Amino acid sequence: MESGRHPAPSGRVAVAALRMIASPPPWHIRGVHSLHARAILICTTLAFAAACGDDEVEPSADETDGGYEREGEPLWALVQVGSGLSAELWAFDISEPDTVLYQQRLISDDGELALSQQTPWGSWLVWDSQGTRQLRLDDDGDLEWANLAPEGAPTWVTSMDFDAAGERMLAALSHELGWPPEELWLVDFDAKGEVVDGQMIIDGSCFFNVGFTPDEDAAFWLHTADDLFVPTELMMTPLEPTPGASVGLTPGAISSYELFGDKVIARNYRFDSDEGETWLLSLDDLQAGAVAGPTVWDLLSASFDSEGHWMCMVENDEVHAIAFAGLEFSEPFVVSAPEELAMGSCVLQRADTLLYFVGDGTVTSAVHMVDVSGDVPGEPVVVAAGERIRDALLSFDRERLFYLVTEGSSERLEVVEFDAPGVGVELASFTAGSGFQRLDAQRLLVRGTAQGASDRGLWLVEFGPELDPESITVTELALDLPAGLSVSDRLVVTADQEQVVFFAETGEALQLWRTPLAGGSSSPIRDQPGWAGFAKLGLLAP
Repeated sequence: MESGRHPAPSGRVAVAALRMIASPPPWHIRGVHSLHARAILICTTLAFAAACGDDEVEPSADETDGGYEREGEPLWALVQVGSGLSAELWAFDISEPDTVLYQQRLISDDGELALSQQTPWGSWLVWDSQGTRQLRLDDDGDLEWANLAPEGAPTWVTSMDFDAAGERMLAALSHELGWPPEELWLVDFDAKGEVVDGQMIIDGSCFFNVGFTPDEDAAFWLHTADDLFVPTELMMTPLEPTPGASVGLTPGAISSYELFGDKVIARNYRFDSDEGETWLLSLDDLQAGAVAGPTVWDLLSASFDSEGHWMCMVENDEVHAIAFAGLEFSEPFVVSAPEELAMGSCVLQRADTLLYFVGDGTVTSAVHMVDVSGDVPGEPVVVAAGERIRDALLSFDRERLFYLVTEGSSERLEVVEFDAPGVGVELASFTAGSGFQRLDAQRLLVRGTAQGASDRGLWLVEFGPELDPESITVTELALDLPAGLSVSDRLVVTADQEQVVFFAETGEALQLWRTPLAGGSSSPIRDQPGWAGFAKLGLLAP
């Protein structure tokens, strides 16, 4: 164990893929449910954790309470470093400014370790040789492990979904590391994440892509039956008032499915031939049976609006859109102009708007939008243009589009309003290699290298509600980082938005730092010895 009190020493005083809108809640891990994307990997090479955990150090009250007193609200930084044959999980109590009250290496594993995701109640899920567990805070703000499944249930969680209230989990569980998930469980939790009840609702072979229906009165799931490489039909299990008998919903095997407004669209699976067949089911009456859907060659790359009115996809270098009214649908509309498309994708994540990307292969030079408020798509309109556009990101209210424009060795952060397409407003400029994230409606946190500088820094960009250029301010944070340290893409902001915790890179090594979002002195959380390789960062607070 490596632990103890560490006062902070005084220091010297973003990819080609496009990101669109906020991610769903971290516990909602579905999306398009695909056999090819997930099932074969899960069912044949399942490796969520390592086989060795002898060096694990359990946090205990004696270790954490005996050496110090915490005055502020508990705040812990969690760090997973390394992967493959060497991985560690660290925890740092950073509840007080400029001081690391306590640090501990929780797990040292000779295999794959995963600091996975947060639950609805705020604990972190950890996969290791002990199975899938919760790492959370006790009533005193100290670390403790907690079960994620009832006593006697299989140990490893391989696919799961939580209900909207965060009180119930549907999970595919496996008894042994590396084996397919053979049981489907329904688990109930209290507000603190304690398991209060659980029951196995079905056993079988290789469950995957499990999820609640929108009304949460039934469960969807896929499995591969006796042959791990051949899927079966889309299955549904009633949950209310009590779990009932499972039924198949599609006429044959499917490879993927998507919840789409008032319906489900499922992609037919055929090993010997592929004709792009799909099936449609009404969520209002799943027992009514499936009807034939449109031809879709790649459901994984398709996009769907939240109301169930439109879907879009790129086929034959064209953007196609299909209109829906319940289970009825139109012939595909070709909505893109005769230009080369970039990224091979389209997006339906803003109301009545279809976005697609024009360029050369993986290089985007323009973002176009199409009005889909009616029964027929409108004409394409240029929203943003530049030599190389990347990291397009919708504002929280979906009324603006943020993006980076690279031209030569310089890079601009711009924003455009959908009510004024093509009129981009520059927010800040850096050298190439920047990245950013939204804080709220009028603030962005940016990683970038200033013109003439060598190290990448951290910047706060603020702007007014009307995008008045005179209202834009750019403030550099973490000015006191030692020379040679560059802010990495891996950073998190505390829930109160008062601190930024981030990795700082120096050559091949990583250090962990924090800095106030309002400006002020930065302090290291761990600067010696430096970590190397893969790293993931999370925060744990009440």
